[in-house]
Amino acid sequence: MDGAPNPEFRLAPGTPLAEGRSIGVAAVNGPDYARVMLDLLADGQVAVPLRAPDDAERIGRAGVGRILVPRPGGGWVEGSFVSTPGPAPALVSFSSGTEGAPKAVVLSKDALHDVVTRLTEAMELTPEIREYVGVPVHHSFGFGRVRAVLNAGGACLVPQAGFALTELRDRLRAGDVNAVSAVPSQWRVFLANLDVFGPELERVRWVEIGSQPMTADEKRALRRALPAARILQHYGLTEASRTTLLRIDQAPEAALASVGRAEGATGLRIADDGVIEIRGPHVALGVAQSGGWRPLGPERWLRTSDLGRLEDGWLFHEGRADDVINCGGVKLSPDAVEAHVRAAVPEAGEDFGVLRTPDLLRGDSITVALAPGAAAHGAAIEAAVRAYARGQGLELEDEALQALLDY
Repeated sequence: MDGAPNPEFRLAPGTPLAEGRSIGVAAVNGPDYARVMLDLLADGQVAVPLRAPDDAERIGRAGVGRILVPRPGGGWVEGSFVSTPGPAPALVSFSSGTEGAPKAVVLSKDALHDVVTRLTEAMELTPEIREYVGVPVHHSFGFGRVRAVLNAGGACLVPQAGFALTELRDRLRAGDVNAVSAVPSQWRVFLANLDVFGPELERVRWVEIGSQPMTADEKRALRRALPAARILQHYGLTEASRTTLLRIDQAPEAALASVGRAEGATGLRIADDGVIEIRGPHVALGVAQSGGWRPLGPERWLRTSDLGRLEDGWLFHEGRADDVINCGGVKLSPDAVEAHVRAAVPEAGEDFGVLRTPDLLRGDSITVALAPGAAAHGAAIEAAVRAYARGQGLELEDEALQALLDY
């Protein structure tokens, strides 16, 4: 179908994309989406994941000229795919900036290929891998898994209804899968329900964890539960996926609390103010935002919004330098949430605030602070927050959204 971009959204000057040449792909968590994206990558096209076919903002900011709508439904992603390098743009991923303005992150084939290469080496991937992909394949984490597994000659199963312990158990018992990818909040549910499983857990040979931190104790518990698995944790961001890698099954005790170390040509350093900085072939070509085009690339140091420290090459993540909410691996800007609420509930005025609160299961939860003047609009504000989160791919459970009546 043809896109109809909003004229207010245009390519930032300097962005290395040709107007009307990028191809938008509507986000669907299914094998058809993954196959469409792989085919575009193999054909040298620039793919742009869209939240929906009428996502005017992303269509405009990435210069999309054509839109593809994959078929829904779960199933297997199989067939040939060979990752190849190249300097040209290949993928435009979107990530919320700390001020709420969307960032169009332009990634090259080189960057995507470097991630596949390092994952393949670190996880010792073989053609026998058949992975249960518990994260959406239209997210960076999930699409990275598909690329790495198929490049190794394996196959990926995208569950029809998302990550489900009983389905995972049944697939393991049947011998359908021998690998799992999931975010920490999903692994915490797994660890809390180990009684669902039996000896079939010994069939798990490969695991990747990403998007949020995990404690050393959680990693030890996962190592005990999956004794035959190569368990890899990564730290990265949209602009620099899988920057560090930690083989949990091999890591020394002193490194278990870390998020791993830089491998390959990846560079890592800590700035004087404690902020993590990254350099390497996996870094994006640049970022297009409302303020224009910011070039990056493999030779430039990328300043993150994360705090950390290095000990003997191991990176220890020490929280965010900004206030972005990371709820189950989905990142939300409080400013962007507040702007949506103000538009949806104008009568609330400025008498409320959105902030992040630590959550042991999800990483962060969302707290809505209401001043007395906004208390009467609490239900409408809560509904607006849920609607915004849903538009970003996050369905909020009651425990993930807290409300305060005063501040």
